[in-house]
Amino acid sequence: MGNQPIRANPKKSVFWTLFLSVAFLLFFAGLMLGIYFLNHRYGKDLQVEENGIVDLSTWNFHSRGMNFLDAGWQFYPGVQLTPSDITPASADEMNEGTPDLSYYSNVKITDDGWNNLGSKAVWNGTSDSEPNLSQTASGTYRLVVLVPLRTHNITVDFPEINQNARIWMNGELVRSLGGNFNDSNTFFSSSSDATITLPSAAGGKIEILISCTTHSTIAPGIACAPGIGTDTQTETLSILSKMWFASLLSLLFIIVITGFYVSLTFTHREKYYYFIFLVLSSLIYEFFDKSFNPLPGDLNVRMQITLYIIMTILSVLYFTSLFRSYRTPVVANNLPVDNAIILTALGVYLAVLWLNPEYSRHTEMIWAIVILVCVIQLYVLMRVVYMTIRSEEQDFFHIVSAVMSACILATTMVHMQPVVFIPLHSAGIMMLIISTVMYFTVRYVNANNKITRFTTELELAVREKTRNIAKVNAELLLANKRLTENEEARKRMMSNVSHDMRTPITAIRGYLELLLREGDNIDTKSRDTYLRNMHTRCMQMEQLIEGLMQLTRLESGDMDERDENLSVADLLQSLFDLYDNEARDTGKGIRLILPPEDALLTEGDPNHLLRVFENLILNALRYTGDDGVIEIGAERQGEIPDQQIHVWVKDNGCGIPETELPYIFDRFYRASNSSAVREGTGLGLAIVKSIVNRHHGKVWADSREGEGSTFHVSLPVRQPKE
Repeated sequence: MGNQPIRANPKKSVFWTLFLSVAFLLFFAGLMLGIYFLNHRYGKDLQVEENGIVDLSTWNFHSRGMNFLDAGWQFYPGVQLTPSDITPASADEMNEGTPDLSYYSNVKITDDGWNNLGSKAVWNGTSDSEPNLSQTASGTYRLVVLVPLRTHNITVDFPEINQNARIWMNGELVRSLGGNFNDSNTFFSSSSDATITLPSAAGGKIEILISCTTHSTIAPGIACAPGIGTDTQTETLSILSKMWFASLLSLLFIIVITGFYVSLTFTHREKYYYFIFLVLSSLIYEFFDKSFNPLPGDLNVRMQITLYIIMTILSVLYFTSLFRSYRTPVVANNLPVDNAIILTALGVYLAVLWLNPEYSRHTEMIWAIVILVCVIQLYVLMRVVYMTIRSEEQDFFHIVSAVMSACILATTMVHMQPVVFIPLHSAGIMMLIISTVMYFTVRYVNANNKITRFTTELELAVREKTRNIAKVNAELLLANKRLTENEEARKRMMSNVSHDMRTPITAIRGYLELLLREGDNIDTKSRDTYLRNMHTRCMQMEQLIEGLMQLTRLESGDMDERDENLSVADLLQSLFDLYDNEARDTGKGIRLILPPEDALLTEGDPNHLLRVFENLILNALRYTGDDGVIEIGAERQGEIPDQQIHVWVKDNGCGIPETELPYIFDRFYRASNSSAVREGTGLGLAIVKSIVNRHHGKVWADSREGEGSTFHVSLPVRQPKE
């Protein structure tokens, strides 16, 4: 579509357009205020007694619903108290506090946590000077609540506690939230929620003690008033919150599908993509809310601010795309310039935020971006009004969308204490999606030619989806096959563990039963024999457990390692010297083959590699007859820089069946012809493989049943530094 002059539409008056714009603005403002006040956690009929106890003993939870503990708290700044720190005298007298500790009484729970304790908070300190709460890194909240005696299964929910916290109810630690209280590098939760149900309250009283620590948050401590009610009421709030977001996702799905086909009638389709990504960004924004996805440090705040800026950018681009085909001297000259200014300002803010993460903890930075976005949205709204009243083809829907977009972005960063988790801007998103669906439904309901086109394209889409489903089904079948193989391996491993553990346990139990049955009638020699056998069986179990633990530590990376330059030749020489005489005593022979004047240097943990070669040598000795010969050798293979050290341990023992070679490095696997040798746990070769893999090497075996086996280990050569 070429450039067209914009002519005034006589059916649209400037007054009427401005009137409707103001009307919609007031409507959405009223909607947002209504949601804010109706869906806010206010304590109802909270009676704070003179002794500081909140009296809800006359509150009927079943008929009047939940209540919210937003007032009457004590707050002890800078300390982490436990119930043992509360004296018996002060346990029933809230206003007496805890001796020798300063605290605030009559504290109100606010969105700012302990940065704002409410206007009625009273300082009860050992000195007249109050602490600077913005620099306080820890604190303790305390509240005593009286509830009806006949109320059971009282539930207290804490939607937002920043950051690490421990919750005591009636002197019992019921929940620990977050990570290490004192180490800012190890805590892992920026905020947490908790729902705690008490089967009954002792004497109709609930004493709540919450010790909090923060390292990086704008609103430290309790930032949302806890709710108190029955477990059913708390669960209902959770279900309603989930239903709300499920509805948003369903509507998003509808607008994506239907909007795609409607957008085929557009001259320029980018407006559709901007709109979809704007809605999608708003939902992703909710995913990074601390209640759903608590991230370390201030990542939640930074991610939400980033998405907030992305939403603003998408909004600007969306409303710019609506009028790209229409030009006036004012619009044609200013559209590229003002968009560049807006994007530059938002980009600079975003760069400063990510380069200086600590800025996200300052409320001034939050207010700065909110004010900037509000100014941008006001300008965008004025631009949309200006273009709409001068365009023949544009209609009032664009002004409605601009008003809703402004309301949504103006309320996105508003922090509230909701009863049901329905953020303010998500209500605007819901209305925006619904109005968009209704608008295009009404506009195209009678467009039969478009329906035919949509039907044809829908059939093509169905066939494409069918192919995708077939592809997915094939992938699922392959994945199912792999899962089945993994399950079989797991069952085989569990069977081997059970068998290896059951054998010594059965033997020990048999000896114990014999000792108990015979009593003093058994002779000393037999008793000693039984005890030695029991000790041997215990050693077998200990060896099995130790091997399994070592293998688990190796595979999980928990085992301590020290990488250093070492000589494989020296390791093999030391093992040869150790086992040579031992082998001769049994009639076996050991040969060592090493290259002359080559230390065969590699890099790794000497203890672990020593364990590898020792396991292979012991296996060779164990499965070789009295006249057997074991050959240990090493050599350098390949060309620089890809040289490898090849180590082999060869025997002429019983060998391994060819069909079982692929499994010999599995946990607890023992070859079928190894039953004559009762020693071992079936973990040695699994440990060998794990260690070699961690040293970036390879291990494999060659064997012929009845002729012997050769185990090979390949390790990278350490190249000398230039």
